[in-house]
Amino acid sequence: RSPIASIVLAAEEVGLDPDVPESLRETMAIITEYGTRIALMADRFLEDVPGRRRIIDLTARSERLVSMLARDARRTGRTVVFEAGRAAPVEADPEELDRALHNLLDNALRWTELGTSVMVDIRAEGDTVVWSVRDCGPGVPDGQERVLFERGVRQGEGGSGQGLGLTIARRIIEDHGGRVSAGN
Repeated sequence: RSPIASIVLAAEEVGLDPDVPESLRETMAIITEYGTRIALMADRFLEDVPGRRRIIDLTARSERLVSMLARDARRTGRTVVFEAGRAAPVEADPEELDRALHNLLDNALRWTELGTSVMVDIRAEGDTVVWSVRDCGPGVPDGQERVLFERGVRQGEGGSGQGLGLTIARRIIEDHGGRVSAGN
């Protein structure tokens, strides 16, 4: 068994224990979710496993993702507002799309001001599904909208990470036939 599998198993066991406080069970659910995603990413990277596309409801998957990240956002004094209309069926690799959407939302949460909200909206425009994220951050400097999704690009002094999250999101979305953009 891999170290990641051991972590996921331990988190699942603690999360299922009825004697454990609810807040700890929620934390274990988050560890289980992220651990499972890390294991899948590692498998795909090491074995070059092709994606598994199928028809998914982007609205339902987004609602689950937003719910998970909203818990973390509340701890840092931010909120996430989710607005969606009807179901949004798309053909996609669900885990890959989750990763892209997570990276986009996580980036918005990093940059939005304390005490404000990040808005996530899903809507249909003809035969296209639009997934948008709006934050209350400082904005993207003029002329930087195009390079924001390039490898290694980080904005501002407070940025953390390696500048890969938005690049990964763009690659996944483009691999699915979509496009990603940024603006103020």
